[in-house]
Amino acid sequence: MVRFIVNTLGEHTIDNMVVAGPNKEIIMSMAEMFLASYSGPPEGDLDYYFAEYIIKFSYGQGRILEWLPAPPPGIH
Repeated sequence: MVRFIVNTLGEHTIDNMVVAGPNKEIIMSMAEMFLASYSGPPEGDLDYYFAEYIIKFSYGQGRILEWLPAPPPGIH
């Protein structure tokens, strides 16, 4: 889970690539572009990298407020 703010869009939360916030439609419209260009580690925390992508896309006019890393894969 990542909670972040972008000055022009407000505060949002991303949890398992599901966005909550006042402009979630705008942010979710960027998800396909992000996933197509993501070149990080396959086990990377997509929520965190997606929030970073949105902040970079807004010319750095935002910041991450809270981040709870994804739990490691479960042992079954």
